[in-house]
Amino acid sequence: MSFPFYVPTRVRVAGIALLALITVLAGCISVNLTKEIPKSKGLRVSPPSSPFREAALAAADQAWKSDATGSTISYFSECAAAPTTPERLRDDALASLPAAKILESQTLEFDGREALRSQAEGKVEGIALRVSLLTYQKNSCRYTISYAARSSVFSQELGRFDDFLKGFSAP
Repeated sequence: MSFPFYVPTRVRVAGIALLALITVLAGCISVNLTKEIPKSKGLRVSPPSSPFREAALAAADQAWKSDATGSTISYFSECAAAPTTPERLRDDALASLPAAKILESQTLEFDGREALRSQAEGKVEGIALRVSLLTYQKNSCRYTISYAARSSVFSQELGRFDDFLKGFSAP
């Protein structure tokens, strides 16, 4: 994939992780990553409630998939990375969603840091998908927390993502 600007390999992996989560919804591919990326240690995470259950998805630190809708909640961390902005983290993650259109974005405080909460939509193999992302940096680590769902069921479990965010805290 070619980008009109430089995108570090670690950031491309974050985008690939988001794409992996989205494509699980469409059931179309799996991703195999071989380069080890330093992950955050000591996170406090409250797993989402039923119908979500833990799922193994490439590159995500942890992920959960809904048995009811196929929607996913996940997070990705990358430590020892150069500082960047929440907007850049969002854009890098969305680079892997074909024809991504940002619907809304707002800056907020999350986990004691400036963060960006965004919603975007796109299509994978003709399936309309919507993603809610929260991106931020804390103590030399970058975080991308996401909820991805088919557009037709996006609002059904968005509240569970909001609850998940309340239980997420980085060291």
